[in-house]
Amino acid sequence: MKNKYSYLSKNILLFSISSFGQKILAFLLVPLYTSVLSTADYGTVDLITTTVSILVPVFTINISEGVLRFTLKDKDNKDYFSYGIYMTIKAALILLVLLFLLSIIPVEYSFKKYYAWMYLIFIANCIYSLFQNYLRAVDKVPIMVFSSLLNTVVMLVSNIILLVYIKIGITGYFVSMFLGIMAANIYMLFKGKLVRCITLDFKNNPKMKKECISYCFPTIFTALAWWINSSLDKYFVTGMLGVSENGIYSVSYKIPTILGVFQNIFSQAWMLSAINEYDADDSDGFFGKTYEMYNSLMIFCCEGIMIFNILLSRILYAKDFFVAWKYVPLLLLSSLFSALSGYLGSIFSAVKDTKIAAKTTMISALLNALLNAVLIPKFHIYGAAVATVCSYVIAWGIRYIVSKRYVRMKINEKRMLFAYVLLVLQTILASTKSHFYLLQIIIILITMLLFRKYYIKIFSMVIKKIKKEK
Repeated sequence: MKNKYSYLSKNILLFSISSFGQKILAFLLVPLYTSVLSTADYGTVDLITTTVSILVPVFTINISEGVLRFTLKDKDNKDYFSYGIYMTIKAALILLVLLFLLSIIPVEYSFKKYYAWMYLIFIANCIYSLFQNYLRAVDKVPIMVFSSLLNTVVMLVSNIILLVYIKIGITGYFVSMFLGIMAANIYMLFKGKLVRCITLDFKNNPKMKKECISYCFPTIFTALAWWINSSLDKYFVTGMLGVSENGIYSVSYKIPTILGVFQNIFSQAWMLSAINEYDADDSDGFFGKTYEMYNSLMIFCCEGIMIFNILLSRILYAKDFFVAWKYVPLLLLSSLFSALSGYLGSIFSAVKDTKIAAKTTMISALLNALLNAVLIPKFHIYGAAVATVCSYVIAWGIRYIVSKRYVRMKINEKRMLFAYVLLVLQTILASTKSHFYLLQIIIILITMLLFRKYYIKIFSMVIKKIKKEK
């Protein structure tokens, strides 16, 4: 039991170093972007990067996930990584042909001139995802962590030079992103000695390829559905309200990225533990206790960020962007249920049932699309935020019910649901002009009482870790 928690906590510490750099950078650069770029420019940039985020899993059939899953169980087998390289090259060629055909179509639209950057960033992200997942699988996490930090530093420096001093706007943004990711890729390639891991033996291993595709293919639909839940609303907002409104809505996601830091750190570490420590009966309570601890911490962080929303918005959102504070509470709530859904999704990965993950996510994605179409015309950006929250809650609910088929987690459901009711109430209060800070504080105190056992345990673990380091 102790080893399970030690392995999880060690990985959480390593991924913390990695994620804090990247996520905090995204957070700290918001004032720069909102002061240098117009709402229309920011809306355009966000749409391009959002589009790339779905092109990667679709065109590569999410091969990096398969590389992680199978290499984790067979660390000496280089076929999975080599096959990942092959599928990445194939994806890059297919997208190149597609973009060329789209570029010669005699129809003018504003995003056409960014095809080259879209393609370069696509390639950089494909390589980055593949390298990172392989390094995680073969226990070279420190290399992966440093590459993430390198990405952060290069992007930060180039952003300052290109946006503040040279002042080349959107182009500077894309150049910075590309340089940061490629610097990380080059470091991982040489430091991880990844060239030595490439072999042509995978061509003679049809069973491996079939197994990998069988696992990865359903994850495309999961990735697509997850993208619909988190990003489709931006396209609806752009189409119905305009690119400037999308700029405001996109920037409202930046405060929830603070919560995303904790989600990203834990989910990366938890994926490794879920696969290695899978136990259908949860005989030692590892899965149930970890879920409750994670749930309680995420709720507390969500409530804490929410009460400081206005202060953070005044610091981060310049000029016309300040109105984005209105949508932050709802997006924080959606981030929470996205995080919890991700936890449960790791269980499906552990049992290699990616089809269930795809089905549950697709249901919520279809609901998201329907709600966007209905709510945005009537409630504008609020409608998009509500649609996102509803879709993630549905995804979590379905996954929670289905996950019981695989792991019988021992969880206090009444306490969990009561905490969610309190959080929804705070979301409503925080979304009003009065904010009702006193009532928000009372809700936070009640939550602390509800989960005091877990907060004390987390605090004790941190103190012990600090003393051990000394």
